[in-house]
Amino acid sequence: MGNEKFLTLETLRGVAEGKLFLEAEYARCTKMYCEMLMENKDIEKAADIIQEVQIETYGSIEKKEKLDYLLYQVWIMLVKKDYVRTYILGKKIDPPHLNEKGLEDQKIKYYQLMILYYLHESMYLEIALAYKTIYDCLRDNAPIEEKLKIKQVAFENFVWFLLLAPYTNHKIDLLQIANNFYKRELEANPGLDFHIQAFLTNEVIPLYSPKLWDEIKNFEPFRKTEGIEHPEAHFDCLQKEIIHHNLKVVEMFYTRITLKRLAELCNVNPDLVETEIAEMVCNGRLRAKIDRILGIVDFRRQMQPHDYLNDWSFDIKTLLGLVEETCHLINREHVVHTKQLD
Repeated sequence: MGNEKFLTLETLRGVAEGKLFLEAEYARCTKMYCEMLMENKDIEKAADIIQEVQIETYGSIEKKEKLDYLLYQVWIMLVKKDYVRTYILGKKIDPPHLNEKGLEDQKIKYYQLMILYYLHESMYLEIALAYKTIYDCLRDNAPIEEKLKIKQVAFENFVWFLLLAPYTNHKIDLLQIANNFYKRELEANPGLDFHIQAFLTNEVIPLYSPKLWDEIKNFEPFRKTEGIEHPEAHFDCLQKEIIHHNLKVVEMFYTRITLKRLAELCNVNPDLVETEIAEMVCNGRLRAKIDRILGIVDFRRQMQPHDYLNDWSFDIKTLLGLVEETCHLINREHVVHTKQLD
C-alpha cells in the first residue's frame, strides 16, 4: 500500500509539475510525498525535494496554507541541520504579517523554529526577543490549558536568554521593559526578579559558581533539551556576563585599579579578568589599558588631539573671563573710592 501511494504521488507530481493551473495540487502532493519520506527517515531526499517548491510565488494558495508550508520547509531543514537554508527560508516569512488575527498558531510555531536556529548560532538576544513574542502572543490570546506551561517557560526563557546576551544598549532597554511591564510575572519568579534587578543596578554582583548553579540548574536553558545540547555553555556564558557587568560597574567608580584587587571584586582569578577585559575592549564595550608589568588596569579615556585643543580652549576662555571680571571689580572699587574722596 505504501509503495502504491509513493508511485501515485510521484505520478501526480510529474503531471502537475510546471503547470500554472495545477500549482496548488503540485505543492500539496509534494508535501504529502515528503511527509512519507520523513516517516521512512529519508531526510536528505525529502529536504532536496521540498526546498525546490517556491510556495511564496503560488497565487492560488491562501496565506495561511502558504505559512504552514513554509514552516514545514523550515522544520525539515532544521531536522537536516542545514542552517543556511533554514535562514533563507525563514527570511521568506515577514514577522509583522504574523500579527494578523487567526495566525497565532503559525506565529508561535515560526518563533519556536527560529529559536532552534538562533540556538545553533548562539544569538541570545534574538532568542530572548522570540520568547518574548511567544509569551506576549499567548498572554494576549487567552491560551488553553495545554499552552499554559509553554507560556510560563517562554517568560522564563525570555529573561534568561536576555541575561545571556552580550552587553548592549538594546539589552539594557529590554531589561528595563521586563522590569517595568512584567512586574506580576517577576513577583511570581523571585529568582528572575533578583537577577534582573542585579543587572540593572550599578553594583557588583557576587559570583559564587556552585551556589549560582544550584539556583538556575532547573531552568530550561541550563538543562539538556531539544536544541540545547550543551547547557553548560549557557552557564559559562551567564558567568561571563556577570563578570562583564562587574567590570562596567568598576569602570564607573575607578580610574586605575590593580588586577589583583579587580579580581577580588569580581571573585575570579586575575588571568580570567585580564581575558575578559581584552574581549570587552576588542568589542568596544569597555575602555581600558592594562599595564601587565605593574599589574594595573587604567580605565581613563585616551585623549585625542582635538580633546587637548578643546580643553585648552576652555581653559583660555575661563582665564579671560576671570581677567574681565577682575578688571570690572577693580574699576568699580576705583569709582567708589573716587566718590568718597570728593
